[in-house]
Amino acid sequence: APIMVAAMVGKLVGDALSPSFYDTVAENTSLPTLGSVPPASFEDHTVYDVMTELDHGMHFMPVCLSEVEEADFIEQVLTKTEHNGFPVVKDRGADVTLTGLVKRKDLEALIREKEGQVLLNESVNVASVMELSPWSIEESTPAARVYQWFVNMGMRHLVVTIDGTQQVAGIITRHDWYESQINWESEMEAEKEEKRKSQGK
Repeated sequence: APIMVAAMVGKLVGDALSPSFYDTVAENTSLPTLGSVPPASFEDHTVYDVMTELDHGMHFMPVCLSEVEEADFIEQVLTKTEHNGFPVVKDRGADVTLTGLVKRKDLEALIREKEGQVLLNESVNVASVMELSPWSIEESTPAARVYQWFVNMGMRHLVVTIDGTQQVAGIITRHDWYESQINWESEMEAEKEEKRKSQGK
């Protein structure tokens, strides 16, 4: 927590002195631009709500990789998904305790490096290229607070864990915030309209 606070303070000071690097990146890529203040529609929601909003309230596990993973599974993940980062767990089939985060580009480089050296059903050491101790947040954390982190730190994604554990529950991205905002603001407008109609009767 102290490291995150220090990083956020440094980011805010830098933004005050010059244009935000993260805003510039967002403008020049497909990253959604988030407003500097959390929308009012986020006040009564948690990170879990953001994580499940686009899945209509259902809870689907994200694509995770084991520290030591089968090469053919990595190939499938890279082929069938467009994600830029993947949670790394001790064993995706038995123990989803978060141990790191691996970026797509590092996975691609790892597979290229192993081409011709391993068969597709052999194992690859994902832990050798993962980021240790990635930032994560518990699913009951207020959405508005974490939204502010995404804005201030220019985050692309953040791993979500089950409360009180380091068990992976999901992952949220800038796109999730953007889509959740659209949905919740539409719901708020619908509720206001319904209230106006009922008061007019």
